[in-house]
Amino acid sequence: MIGIQIIPAEEVNLKRGLEEKERELRQRGAGTFRRAGPGKWKHTRFKGFVKFQKGIGDVLCVEVTSSRSAEEDEWQLLRAFIGFLYRHFKDDVVTITMQFN
Repeated sequence: MIGIQIIPAEEVNLKRGLEEKERELRQRGAGTFRRAGPGKWKHTRFKGFVKFQKGIGDVLCVEVTSSRSAEEDEWQLLRAFIGFLYRHFKDDVVTITMQFN
């Protein structure tokens, strides 16, 4: 499991932005992340999930997980999620902190 804390720029609701962008891409038939529940995404290619929730002070708390049998996919999920943030929200993010457990 990889824990990520993302501090957005002032006045930015990053959780809402992520949800809206995923919906927009899905409706156009684009994108590789798909909603798997509230605050939970799965990737079309890599096994595992990206879960996120809004924390104190608009900090976005994210958990990237894959099963033991798909541990190799965990870093690829991480890379895909960070790439998604960079492509769509690079001007809205101040800091990203990762914790490897």
